[in-house]
Amino acid sequence: MNNKLNVLAIDDFSMSLLLIKNSLKDLVNVYTVKSATAAMLTLDNVDKISLFLLDLDMPDVSGFEFLDFLSKNPMYEKAPVIIISSNNKIKTIKKVLEYSVVDFVAKPFEAETLREKVSKALGLPYERIEIEENLI
Repeated sequence: MNNKLNVLAIDDFSMSLLLIKNSLKDLVNVYTVKSATAAMLTLDNVDKISLFLLDLDMPDVSGFEFLDFLSKNPMYEKAPVIIISSNNKIKTIKKVLEYSVVDFVAKPFEAETLREKVSKALGLPYERIEIEENLI
């Protein structure tokens, strides 16, 4: 078993999950799920998640509902969350700041921007690296 921290990415768009996983695979262990409901189930089956990467606009259970779930879970109520969403309206950003959200990444995003923000959120050293253009 490696010593990398665990990150859970939640997004209903498969291509975003693939880009996230490929961008971060050498930095952290990345678990990906396509719904907030699946994320809730995943929490029972993996070691402690150190960071959540969360899309807001998903069918079934929204990102905001998942944030509510986290805030009521003693193990994760203070867990850092980075929002990755195309919904970058001021009203939305103000609302997410009521939770343990530490950063916001607007879609579409650059892999290197995501690496930098994840490193910062987890307190990991950050060194800019050359990332292949074709990550998916």
